[in-house]
Amino acid sequence: MGRPVAVASLTLFLLFRRGSAFMLLGLSALVAIFIFWVSRADGQLSHELQLRSRYALHFSTALFGVGLLWTACMSMRGDIESKRMHLLTSYPVTRRAIYLGKWLGLGIYGAAGLLTLMVVVGLCNQVMIWQWPASEEKAALRESSWRAFARVTPERRDLESMIDERSDELVSQGRLQEESVDAEVRERLRMQLLYDLHLLKTDGQKRWEFEFGPTPRYGEGITVRYRYLSSTRREENQLTWRVMAPRASQPFEMTGSSYSFADNQFVIPWESIPEDGTFALQVSGTGNPELVFYRTDGVALYYASSHFANNALKFWLVMSCHYAAIVAVGLSIGVAFTASVASFVAVVIYLLSLASGFFQGFLRDLREDAHAGALEQLGAVSVQLGTFFTTGLEPPTAIYLLTEQLEIGLANIGMSMTVWFGGLLLAPVNLVTGGGAATEIQLILGFLVYVLIAAGIGISLVTSKELDRVH
Repeated sequence: MGRPVAVASLTLFLLFRRGSAFMLLGLSALVAIFIFWVSRADGQLSHELQLRSRYALHFSTALFGVGLLWTACMSMRGDIESKRMHLLTSYPVTRRAIYLGKWLGLGIYGAAGLLTLMVVVGLCNQVMIWQWPASEEKAALRESSWRAFARVTPERRDLESMIDERSDELVSQGRLQEESVDAEVRERLRMQLLYDLHLLKTDGQKRWEFEFGPTPRYGEGITVRYRYLSSTRREENQLTWRVMAPRASQPFEMTGSSYSFADNQFVIPWESIPEDGTFALQVSGTGNPELVFYRTDGVALYYASSHFANNALKFWLVMSCHYAAIVAVGLSIGVAFTASVASFVAVVIYLLSLASGFFQGFLRDLREDAHAGALEQLGAVSVQLGTFFTTGLEPPTAIYLLTEQLEIGLANIGMSMTVWFGGLLLAPVNLVTGGGAATEIQLILGFLVYVLIAAGIGISLVTSKELDRVH
């Protein structure tokens, strides 16, 4: 272990002596400061801080990430083309130790650079709070700014099983022939079920089931946030909300105004929530038009679950692992290609990783298209296989979670491509056991295997070829 550490120290020394480390970090910090102060929200202090911090971290960490990828690539390529690799291998140190040492050194630089960007954005937040004129907003911010909140969504049944039940019901009623239940019929049933699941009819009722288990109870209660659509934009509606929980110490019922196409919220006191965290939330309207709640964030619960410092530490660890994967890919690209080709490939791969959401949406649309032909299905498979090259570089959603004060966990940091890859690796095991691995397990396995493959390719190339033939 001593030799990789020595190589890591040498890598960091050369990086800072040439000034490239200071240049990349300084440029990223300047971008963070610039984006923070030119961004605008709705004029409320908490919203201003959230949006400005999110944009500042998004742009600065993306710039730092692509710079780190290019730096890792050129660091390895530069050592090979300038014959420094020849000098290193003349000492009793293996090429594997050289690769691991450079990965360790650049990984430490990535983690330290990320911490610096977090401090810069944090200082910008403090300056803005100090300059803000409204003292009451400052006081409200002090009460909630040091908490991270857990987000709980309603329990949902599997949609495919509901489609099966609905089609069987229609067949038993004679309204549908069994042999006519094809992909098009199932798609129509899917859309109808989705509509029914999120529709509040005129003078009707709707109910959601929640279960989040026992939890520490900070603050005055649980915040309920909800959004819905109606035929008229920004239409005011009177809705009545009830907590259906027989074991709660006191009942809860609230009637108030809310607006379509807007974020609405209210607070349920802890006394109205059972200790086991299992209850139903019911809404009813009076004279309201038909309202359609959003599919993903129509109704959600938020409660304080941990300290913000704990969340910031999780953010730093998640993003540091992301940068470690970037360094492994960059070093391997530096071994595999010449300097000009390597720099181009490094930038292209990172930009493709930033577009992971686009590819996911494209694949989802193809899977849900009942009329997709063989060519479209082949295209979906090709895109899914092609995304493997950027799977481990997919940026996590930790920036959004941190700035929204949502608790960061393996189940909610995104990286759906990496989860898909982990599920693919576990497919044989699931086939034998008849079960399915949790999302967290798939994410960890997919990420680790991707990094090991990326590093393994680089180590294999740098150890199996003569240095003068490494191109």
